[in-house]
Amino acid sequence: MVLELLTPWELPVKQELSKTNHLKLKKLLTELLIALAEIDPQQGINIIEDAIGELEIYDVFPLETSSTQTTLKYWEIEDFDTYFHLQHVQTNEPEICLVKGLLSACKNFLCLNQSNLNLDINQINLQRQGFKNYVYLLGRVFQLNLESC
Repeated sequence: MVLELLTPWELPVKQELSKTNHLKLKKLLTELLIALAEIDPQQGINIIEDAIGELEIYDVFPLETSSTQTTLKYWEIEDFDTYFHLQHVQTNEPEICLVKGLLSACKNFLCLNQSNLNLDINQINLQRQGFKNYVYLLGRVFQLNLESC
């Protein structure tokens, strides 16, 4: 599985959503908050898998550029992406790409949590809180009013 990421210079600061995407993303991000609050990692995984299944296929295109707009060389970024199974992409629906990536990352986190019972509970809780903060950040960017969830 490859995690699709937008390039940093294409991350939206504020994004107007279509009515359909507004409703869909609010529902998915609310479900993700519920999944992250689950004590049983498998329950959280199930919720996230259902949420991922609700996302429609959207068009993503591999990033085709030789400029990184950073001090890094292009081959350095390619090596990093290959090692961590990432693909930088472009899309006309950055909101779907961001939410799908977050859902995938949270699912993998919960799978690791489930398979490694000796992890430090404080670190697990810090990571959960970090993911929740990211959900709320996306909610603000997309104007979803998730604080009431």
